[in-house]
Amino acid sequence: MEDFILKLQNSIEELTIWGTDEIKTSNASRELEYQLIRVYHLYFEARQLKETIEVVTSPDFDQTKIRKRVMNNIPEIGTYQIVSNMEKSIDEVEIITADAIDDLSVIIYELLVIKWHLKNSKPGEVLWHFIFSFDHHIRQHLTALIFYLTRKA
Repeated sequence: MEDFILKLQNSIEELTIWGTDEIKTSNASRELEYQLIRVYHLYFEARQLKETIEVVTSPDFDQTKIRKRVMNNIPEIGTYQIVSNMEKSIDEVEIITADAIDDLSVIIYELLVIKWHLKNSKPGEVLWHFIFSFDHHIRQHLTALIFYLTRKA
């Protein structure tokens, strides 16, 4: 469990910086794509370690501030087209506009919550929050963003 928590902490540090600090890089999209895929990989690792724990509530983080920082750090990402429901046939779906800035901002927000738990909760609680956030929020934004970044490259 300690090894997993350390890997999760390192991945969160690398990814959340896009929404908290100014970044200067020549290959932002590729670096971001790599970091997103590492988080996805950690999700599968976490599923194997899952424990029963009690839930601790974290503080709220400023989503507007995160979004502004993301827009400054990676201005080359924007909106993209995606189908409304991947489970329906092509005749039954509509094409909608998605927002890569929003996707990344949501991912960073959720990871900042997990980062807080890394400092303030037991390892089992961190694991629970990571799996819950991934299952209910991060996965959808992460997979859409990775798809967008790979198509954009």
